[in-house]
Amino acid sequence: MRKKLPTASWLCAFEATARHCSMTRAADELNISHSAVSQQIKSLEQYLGANLFSRTPKGIVLSESGRYYMPLVAEAITLLHRGTMTFLASGRRIKLNVAANFSFALLWLIPKLKGFRQTHPNVDVSISSMLWPHEFDGSDAQIKIRYGRGRWSDGAYHKLTDDRLFPVCAPGVAQSIGKIEDLFSQTLIDVTGTPSTWDTWLAAMGLADAPPAVGQVQVNNFSSSMELAKRGHGIALGHETVAHEALASGCLVIPLRSDVISREQYYASVNPNDGSKRIVMEFMTWMGEELKLHHVASQKHAVSSLLGPNLHGVGS
Repeated sequence: MRKKLPTASWLCAFEATARHCSMTRAADELNISHSAVSQQIKSLEQYLGANLFSRTPKGIVLSESGRYYMPLVAEAITLLHRGTMTFLASGRRIKLNVAANFSFALLWLIPKLKGFRQTHPNVDVSISSMLWPHEFDGSDAQIKIRYGRGRWSDGAYHKLTDDRLFPVCAPGVAQSIGKIEDLFSQTLIDVTGTPSTWDTWLAAMGLADAPPAVGQVQVNNFSSSMELAKRGHGIALGHETVAHEALASGCLVIPLRSDVISREQYYASVNPNDGSKRIVMEFMTWMGEELKLHHVASQKHAVSSLLGPNLHGVGS
């Protein structure tokens, strides 16, 4: 049969006394009396059949037996403390599952997420990036963020953005753009599967019958169109939410400012069956506040992008 271990109070009294070389300081740390510390150490010594301390003119010091036993007890107490803290922390952690439009997740949410996590260190955020609309239908995420017109059958959606469409391109490409007609001498990068296309933008500019551009590249998401534009492959249509980071860094500029209100926006819905209402609402509030700040900053970047040396975005 396994021998019964010494009580935790005996071991804690011994470890604290050995660490401080003082029963008085150990008593203060453990919030018990000096006599209680002395009695617990005496009980441990009787249990072990060995003296753990020796008295000297300068106070108490570990005996040979004490020097052998101290590292073992200290390691055990440290391990127990760490395990207990980890267990308590895991019980307080909150999970937040977000299903987001691929471009929104990559170009807006992920760059901003550090701010939310710093103020909510106990929240574990899981982000699922959705590229196709039908992927949202089977998702049980607490929050869904979609791009479109807000009419979906899987819940009530709240509009997050009021984005406007505008041309974006690399600074080198912008050097040859001074007026709208100059666009047709460039490759136009289009996003399929959405009304936010060059045809929509040109029609709003009164150029529905404009001649075709010299080239066209088609992709199925804004992330790819922004990346192509940054690499100088042509001119893309962007909006504040997806173009903000690239405009702020100077990777993209706005060669001419002719905005069109986007027919589609970003919308969010909250799972009505979710039990973590508080953290979901805190995330939604944080996201709304960040989007407001983001929109203001994007407008500033847009203005500076237009005020380059040639007054159309070069050198911003």
